[in-house]
Amino acid sequence: MAVLCAGSTRQAILLLLLIFVGRDGVCAQSGKNHTLYLLSLLSYPNNNTSLEPSISDANYIIPGAHLAVSDINNRSDVLADYRLELLTADDGCNIEWIALVNLIDYLYYKEGKQIVGIVGPECSDSTKVVASITGRPEIALINVHLGSAPELADRTLYPYSYGIRPPTSANVDAVIALFRYNKWTQAAVLYNSEMLVDYNSFLLFQEKIIGTANLTYTSSASPTQLPLEQLRRSYVRVIVSFLRDEALKRVLCLAYFKNMTYPRYQWILFERNDDSNVSFSYEGNQYECSGEQLVTTLNQSIGIQSDNPY
Repeated sequence: MAVLCAGSTRQAILLLLLIFVGRDGVCAQSGKNHTLYLLSLLSYPNNNTSLEPSISDANYIIPGAHLAVSDINNRSDVLADYRLELLTADDGCNIEWIALVNLIDYLYYKEGKQIVGIVGPECSDSTKVVASITGRPEIALINVHLGSAPELADRTLYPYSYGIRPPTSANVDAVIALFRYNKWTQAAVLYNSEMLVDYNSFLLFQEKIIGTANLTYTSSASPTQLPLEQLRRSYVRVIVSFLRDEALKRVLCLAYFKNMTYPRYQWILFERNDDSNVSFSYEGNQYECSGEQLVTTLNQSIGIQSDNPY
């Protein structure tokens, strides 16, 4: 599964700053070395290095933001009379009030901290709250976020909000285009309510696939007991998976041993899990799948990047 790296974030933050510099009145203040602040609102503070990257992209975004700030501070032709500093706070992901409290705290109660831009939030619900506030004329802060909800691209609602990630609809549109190009008219949707990778994509796919293909939905009470044998007896040869983490690994392991992989079957995964350092077993010791076998199955599938399931 693809992740954001510090370099791409650095470019995005630089773009934010260049847009900021072009706004009216930004450099109207006087005073050499006046400090302006960027506020990083991500799911975890940057000093929390114990978290896995799959939980939060803060470990990638924060270094990129620091690089961008350093680039600006070392240039004489951009914000020549100002010094930038990066502040960090938690956005609470989809616990919106955490992002709201931290944003208001820095905007109104941290004396002497002139916030000029927001890096984050990481999740769509928090982004909507932050972007609706920063987009007000009296505040008008540029907001570079990682939310993937399609409505965040609406400039009438969020005039100063810019997404680093593509919206959820882009992933779904890519899959629909793939169906039409290959003239696939039958597909199975593999999901489990407890291990659903991206609820927004799941709903959007069902809506947009209408008129293109007929779907068979396959689920179970347990993510480790998905009925692949039922699919094997059907005529369906295209399988769209919305599973994540352990459920995805287990079902791909089972598919490997049941010979339900490419070219007999085409798997489309809304999350690619590239962890190949461990072995997996399914149904006790009946099926044991090595990391190499799992990667073989992954490499024969079509992976749709779904970085932000929020």
